[in-house]
Amino acid sequence: GTAGQVLQMNSGATAPEYANASGGVSEGFSAYDNSSGNQSGSLTLTSTLVNTNGNFNTANGRYTAPSAGTYYFYAFALSSGSTTDLYFKVNGSNTATGTDYSYSGGAGDLGHTSMIYPLSQGDYVQWVSVQSVYGNYLGFGGFKLY
Repeated sequence: GTAGQVLQMNSGATAPEYANASGGVSEGFSAYDNSSGNQSGSLTLTSTLVNTNGNFNTANGRYTAPSAGTYYFYAFALSSGSTTDLYFKVNGSNTATGTDYSYSGGAGDLGHTSMIYPLSQGDYVQWVSVQSVYGNYLGFGGFKLY
């Protein structure tokens, strides 16, 4: 196949065939941080692997929805020695939606948070850590589901 194609198996077919992909993710981002310092509060990430249409801002750590829809977000961090909670903020307010895990124990514990959330055009999402996490072990990403 070529870029933009997927393997599919149609009803009654004896072998898979390549077909042009349809649907799928049209908007998304994947960001990470390369800083050597620790962070807490609203987390900023300095680099992106993917940033469709530039809707993730590395300066303030915000993803701004370009259109209304339902979005999936994920984030992870490595603790720097203290217990912390990870959560998302939508338009500056904490959300109760998603799955939050707390660090337990000493440094080096990995925490992960994810949520599916409806956004209106122009809404923004940030990721927050209550206590300190390593700046160079952060990831935050998401995409529009529909």
